[in-house]
Amino acid sequence: MIRFEKMNKKLTIFFVGLLAATSSFGQIDPQFSQFYAAPLMVNPGYTGSIAEHRIIFNGRIQWPSLPQAYQTMAFSWDMWRPELRSGFGLQVLTDKAGSAGLRYTTARFNYSYKIVANNWVISPGLYFGYSLQSFDANKLLFGDQLDFGQGNLPGSQDPNVAKLNNIQFFDTGVGILMYNAKTWFGASVYQLNEPNASLI
Repeated sequence: MIRFEKMNKKLTIFFVGLLAATSSFGQIDPQFSQFYAAPLMVNPGYTGSIAEHRIIFNGRIQWPSLPQAYQTMAFSWDMWRPELRSGFGLQVLTDKAGSAGLRYTTARFNYSYKIVANNWVISPGLYFGYSLQSFDANKLLFGDQLDFGQGNLPGSQDPNVAKLNNIQFFDTGVGILMYNAKTWFGASVYQLNEPNASLI
């Protein structure tokens, strides 16, 4: 019992130290709860993973009872070219959130190459994307615009408000997929170039 408690304390200290030593970043891309229905959003290695052309439309409305519900729409198309042992794809996604119309739109070109060895298919893939993040600043209300008893004042005098801008950026990511007739597994990393998606 004493050994277990000491080991438990050591593991706790180790994990707390590990969390403190690593930096975390918020995600840019919205997520789908049925992620298997949006394979190119999960891993670019899925590009061209079936023999036919594939077209997918995805949609998600989160908290639909709210007046400004989160709405996400996505389209993807991919194809397999056996003579090149390659898959090519395109995906477009748009996500709208909140009363100020915060919108994230991205378009990506996907590529994957297929290697067949011992009944396994190894599919490394990559994507190149261009994104736009925008909002309607006129729909924002800041603290210095509130004048209790007289309604809202016409504009914010906060100097930080002038720094708010619509932004555009390029990003890239990679992934690898390995599968046979019974098993699939893989890994992917998106936004490898760590684009600055801040509106300020």
